Amino acid sequence: MGRKEDRMATAKKPIAKRGWFWLLVFLILGGGGFAASQFIPFDFDLPFGNSASKDSTTEESKTTTENTNTEEDIVEILELYRSINLSDSIAEDVKGSSYDDVVALLGEPSSNVDSEIGETKTKMAIWNTFNGKTTISVNFSDDFAIGKSVAKLVSKADDKTTTAQFEAVPTDGSYTYEQAIEEFGAPDSLSDSLIDNVHATTAFWTTNVEQGFTIHFDNDQAVTKEQVS
Repeated sequence: MGRKEDRMATAKKPIAKRGWFWLLVFLILGGGGFAASQFIPFDFDLPFGNSASKDSTTEESKTTTENTNTEEDIVEILELYRSINLSDSIAEDVKGSSYDDVVALLGEPSSNVDSEIGETKTKMAIWNTFNGKTTISVNFSDDFAIGKSVAKLVSKADDKTTTAQFEAVPTDGSYTYEQAIEEFGAPDSLSDSLIDNVHATTAFWTTNVEQGFTIHFDNDQAVTKEQVS
């Protein structure tokens, strides 16, 4: 029996009442890691994704393309982002940063979206940092961080990346996140989750105004990639 079937067979309560299920919903709506999508046992179409990001979208629209981050900004943002620890949605003894921990790190959020589903309380908090040039979003379940993302790290398009470079990236576990950073520089956006001891990272690079590519990493090893146009 496969990994997904094993989990479905051993479930002791309805899937909609399991905390990790709602983690996956929020992660996928927010562009979460590749590993997260592998645990959803059916297709779904939920209507509340747009409302959850409405405040962030409004704030983002106020910024201009001239407001780009410096290299020093990017280093500082990534240090803050990496300081946010995540709970493992399967291994319940692994707890991440609390809401108060993240507020102490980033300050009060620009907006919060709270909800309660069954016995699970969830929160999506959004920070517009560096004068609105970058957005950090963190999803919480019962006060602990379960997923995070950062957008608009690099606003200026990189026109040096070629299609050949992208096509040469292997997805057999031999290519690491560190190699991608060395080859392509800092990504435009990142999204992270922790599921069953798998740290999933989705990184997006913009190559010009209309194109880009995404690489998905599990435990810092590339597992899949897509070109976006």
